[in-house]
Amino acid sequence: MSWLALSILSATGIFFCFGLFSRVGVDNRLAIAVNYTIAAILGFLINPVPLSFLFQTKMLLGVLVGAAFYFLFMLIAWLTQKGGIAIGTISSQMSLVIPVLLAPFLYDERFGVLRMLGILAGLSAIYLMARQDARMPNKEFPLQRLRIAALVVFVGTGICMSLIKFSRATFVTDEFELGFVAFVFSVSAVSSWLHILMTPKKWDQKKKKSVLAGIALGVPNLGSLYFLIRALATPGLDSSLVFPVNNIGIVMSSTLVGWMVFKEHLGVSGRWGVFFAIIGVILVSL
Repeated sequence: MSWLALSILSATGIFFCFGLFSRVGVDNRLAIAVNYTIAAILGFLINPVPLSFLFQTKMLLGVLVGAAFYFLFMLIAWLTQKGGIAIGTISSQMSLVIPVLLAPFLYDERFGVLRMLGILAGLSAIYLMARQDARMPNKEFPLQRLRIAALVVFVGTGICMSLIKFSRATFVTDEFELGFVAFVFSVSAVSSWLHILMTPKKWDQKKKKSVLAGIALGVPNLGSLYFLIRALATPGLDSSLVFPVNNIGIVMSSTLVGWMVFKEHLGVSGRWGVFFAIIGVILVSL
């Protein structure tokens, strides 16, 4: 379970960074491009991989996930800054239902009554947190746009997590786990820099600040995915356990960070959400 705890802490660090960016004047696009570049370089330095691994046909899945990650990361940052940490976290972590529900059909993983109740409790927790009366950073921003963006993040993140699980189950070995993550992030880095080159803008005083912010974001971003893959590879921890515990833990910890650090109000609905999340984690762990 230590890999899961590290994944949760790393992902919480990502949402903390996103919440901080808008408050200190960081440009999301430049910071995210630097973040993926740093994460990819660190990954390949720690776990070099042979070209024969990188150029196999199955790595096209990594290309697809990497390109999608950049788009989703930008959208999650935007959601977090426009609607608060709660909605940014919830929209991405609700996606746990997609890989968890696919796992029994694709990998013959067990899916008992208690685990189903635990997942339902976790989803109830996320729904309650979504309804809570958090103080949004921009109350006048159209809610409809936030909801559409949240739906896109939910579906997109769920598909990406399912593809990562499939890659880990079919061709990514223990030896090249971190190398695979680094490859995915290198595709995200290329996608982000291409976007910047195609739509240039003046960075002004934000340039240095955004580069430093991207470096700070790159470490937890690399850690969150690597530790999640390590948890998925741990004997006795199948994806129908890993994804719920990971995602519910991220929702809980990030919501608390939003409340304690950024003064986002945790109402009655949100407090009930925390309670159901704890119950859900206990049930899916049985």
